[in-house]
Amino acid sequence: MGEPADYTSEELGGYGVTAQPLVVRRMRPHLRGARIGLGSAVLATLAAVLTSVLLPRWDDGSIGWSIAGIVSAVLMLGICGLQAWAWGEAMAEWRGVKDVNLSGVLAPSWWAHLVSYPVALAGAVSAVWQAREAGWADLSCWTALAMLPLLLVAHVLAAVEYLRLDGPPGTLPNHFRRLVRSQNPDAVDRKDPAAAILE
Repeated sequence: MGEPADYTSEELGGYGVTAQPLVVRRMRPHLRGARIGLGSAVLATLAAVLTSVLLPRWDDGSIGWSIAGIVSAVLMLGICGLQAWAWGEAMAEWRGVKDVNLSGVLAPSWWAHLVSYPVALAGAVSAVWQAREAGWADLSCWTALAMLPLLLVAHVLAAVEYLRLDGPPGTLPNHFRRLVRSQNPDAVDRKDPAAAILE
């Protein structure tokens, strides 16, 4: 047996990396949506802080709802950031830029998506309650109401989109293919190779 070959770091960095252009093409709009959701979470956090600063009266109830709004917005920002990072890592893997162990990212991404549901609910309730406390004539009412759609956009576009190893979800052709396969199991064998790659 011969001596082991010496490899440079450039050669080792590319080992096992294979580009998947069809998945990358499907990923671009999905990654764009995740980034828009992350931006919406940033704006929701700013709206939550601004609402708390502008509240006209501070009592025990308004302080509690203000804290709930800020905590919800910051948690949503963290969840959206995690999901955008996870999909960004997957994009780097699928583009063939670097070899990423995506299995280590799956569990945190999935758990974060579950946590995002009560966070979105708490944020929505706190926004409505703060708007009610402030009254229609006050600016803090409108900043609280602005936080509500921003949180929901962040939730829908980024927070609930957990990482999947087979690429981004929700494309109509994939749903249609699954429906056809459930009705006709023999259709699986007759799939063309490009369709198999897209799934």
